[in-house]
Amino acid sequence: MSAILYHMPYFVSSVVANLIGELGISEKVQVKIIGFDNLKDEFHLAKHPQGKVPFYIEVEDDFTMIESSAIFLYLLEKHDTEKKLSNWKDAKERGQFYQFLLNCPCQIYPNLAQLFYQFLNEKGSPMRDENLITKNLNAWHFEIAPFLVKYLGDKPYFFGDQFTAVDILLGYQMVLAELVGQLKDYPTLVAYLLRLRERPAFTNIYNEANKIYLPDMTKYSVAIQRKIQREEKLASEKGLDYKFA
Repeated sequence: MSAILYHMPYFVSSVVANLIGELGISEKVQVKIIGFDNLKDEFHLAKHPQGKVPFYIEVEDDFTMIESSAIFLYLLEKHDTEKKLSNWKDAKERGQFYQFLLNCPCQIYPNLAQLFYQFLNEKGSPMRDENLITKNLNAWHFEIAPFLVKYLGDKPYFFGDQFTAVDILLGYQMVLAELVGQLKDYPTLVAYLLRLRERPAFTNIYNEANKIYLPDMTKYSVAIQRKIQREEKLASEKGLDYKFA
């Protein structure tokens, strides 16, 4: 195995794991699942300074990458030599791919991820921010979802009849929207997600068994505490004051 993708199911690393499956390169890139027991441990923080996923390593020379979109584009360009997922018809379509490559992690994902984490807290909890929930729900229902519905239209996939890398990026957003209960009002997007679930590479990543990796507040708190302890130790060694923020 020449490379390893460190991945946690249902986290943003899922788009890269899905890409590896669609490209059929699992013999070249191992998808190694890490759970909350390993999240933000010494090895993890040595490879990703923020203790997040994904991170990708090419074993021979310890070449490491940590950003999901960068890893996604790197693997697509390196391994999609037959243009199975990136057969853009012209420069404009390539530009639209870049648009979603950036828009998904920078705009759509943060909106849905914030909803997910807020919904982990019961109503009335001091950890639950109702104003933030309202802000993100408004962004989804009045900005993001209408844009996606209009863009998809009556096409089977976002760029037409052919499944492309864009559908891997947007498929993850559909899964998140469903998890937070915000997909059902959009039949076009519901039908799109059902089409994606006909693909083995998709269901290999997004399935009921993998939902054991979804976070709850207890799991998340333990991982954060592990990170705090490491940072306190580093601060002490450098003679610095430390305050977790």
